Amino acid sequence: MLLDTEQIFYTDLIAYLPDRYQIIKSSYKYCVVDFMVINTSLLKFIYVEHKRRYFNKDAFNTIWIKVSKVKNILSRYGKFIFVNTLNNDIIFILIDESTIDKYEQTTNEYNELVLNISTSDFISGYDDLTAYIIHKI
Repeated sequence: MLLDTEQIFYTDLIAYLPDRYQIIKSSYKYCVVDFMVINTSLLKFIYVEHKRRYFNKDAFNTIWIKVSKVKNILSRYGKFIFVNTLNNDIIFILIDESTIDKYEQTTNEYNELVLNISTSDFISGYDDLTAYIIHKI
């Protein structure tokens, strides 16, 4: 099941990727990752976690993701691309085991431990996201 924001992201990303790439959305409602991007020529893949944020990139110095989510994805799937669709941009970063120790952890308003990733560490735009995926897989 695709949410409206996931459908928009899926449609936009697939339009940028060459034909040899496919995107699969998890059919399990509670899956911790949203997409798997597959290079069908090389049979290589990478996972993508997508979030829609309703603010502009320059509104905050950091973007957070729950530490439990990061640990869960890393333990089940390994490294992944964390994509945020913002009001005025799309930004992304590769998250791997070293990410947890690299950024400050705080507690959000729901008393959940979150990782505060500096917005300056994110890469911006569909062109760069596409190039990054092609380079990685």
